[in-house]
Amino acid sequence: DWSRYAGAYTDYNQSLPDLHTFTGDHYRSIMLTLMRLHAKGYRRPGLVIESGRNERLDRRHSSAFQAYTEDQGAKTPPVPPLIAPEISQALFAQWFRRHKPDVVLCHATNVLDWMEACGARLPEKHGFVCLNLAFKTRPCAGLDMQPDLIGARGIEFVIAQLHRNERGVPTSPTRTTIRSVWVDGPTVRA
Repeated sequence: DWSRYAGAYTDYNQSLPDLHTFTGDHYRSIMLTLMRLHAKGYRRPGLVIESGRNERLDRRHSSAFQAYTEDQGAKTPPVPPLIAPEISQALFAQWFRRHKPDVVLCHATNVLDWMEACGARLPEKHGFVCLNLAFKTRPCAGLDMQPDLIGARGIEFVIAQLHRNERGVPTSPTRTTIRSVWVDGPTVRA
């Protein structure tokens, strides 16, 4: 019974109850990242993401990636995304060797070790971008999803609901997205 409460989510796909949402702008962030990587000379980006995470984010990563690669009109087929329930080193190595991406976008920075095991030379020949630097375990380029700002906006909204005496599940929940910030790092060309 939410009739006495005001609330908001700071993530995607929370539907019970269907509250207002504050989250990262994953789609636009991927598009801007791919444009930045293209300007740095990368032409064969590859996306690596667990299917559960992709689904939880309403497929915003894979949708942006697909839209970008289709818009590029490349002379060679684009690198198909590696989307699987679990990404193992063996699965990654098979995909990396077969499709030869020159830059990999992924949440897990252990993929850097796997790239190097496949012969990747970072950043001279290949690149790596962490899709959420909160997950990084070693220095790399990537996206700061601005979790503090997302949380602050959510808190501001809940306070505003309390001031307006708004309680319960909203009839028309809104979604506010915050664009991530690019952070340079040693895994992409200058």
